[in-house]
Amino acid sequence: MIMKKNKGSYSYLFLIALVFSAAAGLVFPVNIAVAGNISSADTVSMIDSLLSAEHIEGELIVKFRNDIAMDSALLADVSEQVHSRIGSVIEKEFGKLKGLQQVKVPGNVSLRQALKYYLANPQVEYVEPNYIVHADLLPNDTSFSQLWGLNNTGQTGGTNDADIDAPEAWDLTTGSGSVVIAVVDTGVDYNHTDLNSNIWTNTGETNCSDGIDNDANGYVDDCRGWDFANNDNNPMDDNNHGTHVSGTIAAEGNNANGVTGVNWTASIMPLKFLDANGSGSTANAISAILYANANGADVISNSWGGGGYSQALKDAIDASPAVVVCAAGNDGTNNDSIAHYPSNYTSVNLISVAATTDTDGLASFSNYGVTSVDIGAPGVSIYSTVRNNGYASYSGTSMATPHVSGVAGLVKALNPAFSNLEIRSRVLNTADPINSLSGKVATGGRLNAYNALTGVVTAPDISATPPNKDFGTATVGSVSAVQVFTISNDGTSDLVIGNNIYLTAPNPYQFSLQNDTCAGATLIPGASCTMEAQYVPTKTGTMYSDIAIGSNDPDTPKLYIALTGTGVQVQDPDISVTPSSVDFGYVTVGNSSDQIVTVENVGVNDLIIGSVTLPLSPFSITADNCSGLTLVSSATCTITYRFSPASEATFVSSSNIPSNDPDTPDFTVSLTGVGITVVEPDISASPANRDFGTVDVGSVSAVQVFTISNTGALDLVLRKVYLTGPNPYQFSLQNDTCAGATLIPGASCTMEAQYVPTKAGTMYADIAIGSNDPDTPKLYIALTGTGVQVQGPDISATPVSKDFGIVAVGSVSVVQVFTISNTGASNLVIGGVYLTGPNPYQFSLQNDTCGGTTLIPGASCTMEAQYVPTKTGLMYAKIGIDSNDPDTPHLYVDLNGTGQ
Repeated sequence: MIMKKNKGSYSYLFLIALVFSAAAGLVFPVNIAVAGNISSADTVSMIDSLLSAEHIEGELIVKFRNDIAMDSALLADVSEQVHSRIGSVIEKEFGKLKGLQQVKVPGNVSLRQALKYYLANPQVEYVEPNYIVHADLLPNDTSFSQLWGLNNTGQTGGTNDADIDAPEAWDLTTGSGSVVIAVVDTGVDYNHTDLNSNIWTNTGETNCSDGIDNDANGYVDDCRGWDFANNDNNPMDDNNHGTHVSGTIAAEGNNANGVTGVNWTASIMPLKFLDANGSGSTANAISAILYANANGADVISNSWGGGGYSQALKDAIDASPAVVVCAAGNDGTNNDSIAHYPSNYTSVNLISVAATTDTDGLASFSNYGVTSVDIGAPGVSIYSTVRNNGYASYSGTSMATPHVSGVAGLVKALNPAFSNLEIRSRVLNTADPINSLSGKVATGGRLNAYNALTGVVTAPDISATPPNKDFGTATVGSVSAVQVFTISNDGTSDLVIGNNIYLTAPNPYQFSLQNDTCAGATLIPGASCTMEAQYVPTKTGTMYSDIAIGSNDPDTPKLYIALTGTGVQVQDPDISVTPSSVDFGYVTVGNSSDQIVTVENVGVNDLIIGSVTLPLSPFSITADNCSGLTLVSSATCTITYRFSPASEATFVSSSNIPSNDPDTPDFTVSLTGVGITVVEPDISASPANRDFGTVDVGSVSAVQVFTISNTGALDLVLRKVYLTGPNPYQFSLQNDTCAGATLIPGASCTMEAQYVPTKAGTMYADIAIGSNDPDTPKLYIALTGTGVQVQGPDISATPVSKDFGIVAVGSVSVVQVFTISNTGASNLVIGGVYLTGPNPYQFSLQNDTCGGTTLIPGASCTMEAQYVPTKTGLMYAKIGIDSNDPDTPHLYVDLNGTGQ
């Protein structure tokens, strides 16, 4: 173990009872109450585990039960008896840990035998070897001294120990190659000498250049990740940003070269979605995160942000089994007020990171937010790897984020069974409290790797006294006695309470809050504040509400104090009308619609109803069972209102119900309705079709804007919009504001279409628009255009596909000859010919005269294919033919057959 005194020099306290080998990981003491009930095989396994770490031969640490240890005379007697039976001798007793002894085992007794003996003794609480600790875990990397974020000795003019305590953490673990940390960024220079040994390898890809998706994950030859920006298997960094991030996470440690990462060893999964300018799309970000989810990432590091709220991106993050670490942004603004994504998503597995300086200040550029940003980490002048074996210093929350990602990786390495939520909780609950982050981030602290590994909690902890309150019975209209609630911080760092403390459903208006000294307060550990609540019933029955108190307590970000109370009615009548307002909706002119309203006396004394007033036309009352009636408690009567529109219009009226209810002597029922002649939506398009004329193959036509309108009387709900017909891929749709839209009567939306011919000839397609128009559930807009061929090659296959039908497993189908022709105007150069798709090994190619051939215009070549099933079921494959046809560089001929 390391006890930190000051950076640059360390003193080492060898507390032998708890030492462990950094290489082997922490070995926990054995509880005899459990060990005594385990099988012989489990005991052997336990002893194997205890002896697996480096230890001193012939020595053990023995801890006697507390009831024995608290009596020194009894301890001396019991320990002498226990040790003497196998000849052990006490070498040291640890005075501050009563009952803990270092013993020497005689040479004729192996440690394995001694461990088995002590484990079986009911007076022993636990026993373990005397492990050897390696004190010198500072790496020998040549530029380690520049990494103030990992180990701050004031070398940059900053504050001693304003760092993440990386050297102390490395006494416990330096990482593991089995921990996969995905870097979603500009890519990674995977050839960098300080990174290449820590790059993830996709073992599912058996050949990285065979053009086959060996692991069937949807990505061909993705041996070291994927480039989503360019849709290829080479996630090489062309910007430096992703390489810099990766170096902070896991530059190889202790290799006498450059820098070290938070992890000396890890598996960095390069996922490039940002281009050379550092820009990318949400769609590619989603793809990258889904790839990481599907391919075993334990941590996903995201040093990027921007754009609006994307539910799809949040869904991808929500679905991740990894810890998702996100940069808070570099605008110097409050994310509680101005959201920054993805760091502002409320996903339970997400950590949002602010940047701190070498003096433990909040960086001037860093975003913050006491409810939206979780933690701070070093992010100013961070020295790390860049492309081409280089190194550079960068600043930003992008640099703070990989520190947190790296620590999450260390936690996973030391605790392989931890879930993503357990890792997140450990990282956040163990932050170092610092003044500059109090009230700025949820934890109020800066990342501490050592605390995260040891579980030393430094979080605030909110509590309420009393935790709930039943106000009992109170008369409606009166006020209960005051209840004072005390809110306390039982944690070890500042508790920052949100500005909005409020009453929540289902009956918040039946209670009141006053004299609140807590909202917006910051409570140091042990401090408290108060607020008062009362029950103010306005109606009878049992009512419920909660006092909701938001704070930066990571375990209880919202504390709820349950309130209840029962209102007792006074002896007055009380009118209740259900429904209190009537909307007749759309009614066809010449027709009528009736609605019944129920009047009830929910009071105690009799309710006397006066004459109900008639509403204005076209509303009327067809049945009045209430006027002049006296209703005893809980009695009811009804009124039937009718809407009979004579014209198209929206009508509004009301009807008054007078009574002796002292609180509501005149109850007004509002009435609304719309008269219509047609009760259907009606879809139309302008123009109704479009001929784009003649366009050169490979070019793009002018844009045609189509306007879709609702000429009906009800809302038009538009569904999917897509291209169909014989040649849909010869046209394109863009800037579609219609798909999924709801158009009120008279409203419209637009979309654009273009003709993008890839081959010569007249082409046809339709824009298909689904809707709830009963007469035209699917509207088609006809598109035509004629492509004029440029003077290039043009590949074609005859036939274009082949179904071999049913073939017995182990036999061979008939031969199918495929003819490949050049129908263009210049030479067609054919490259590789190969089988691909889901089941390529169920088919065979032979007598191929095409591969590597050059066909002059009008020439052709042939190849043969057969179905050779080795298993039952429907099988699919494609013949892939590469050529210099600019429109079809990869021609695919579909094959299928059923093995029986």
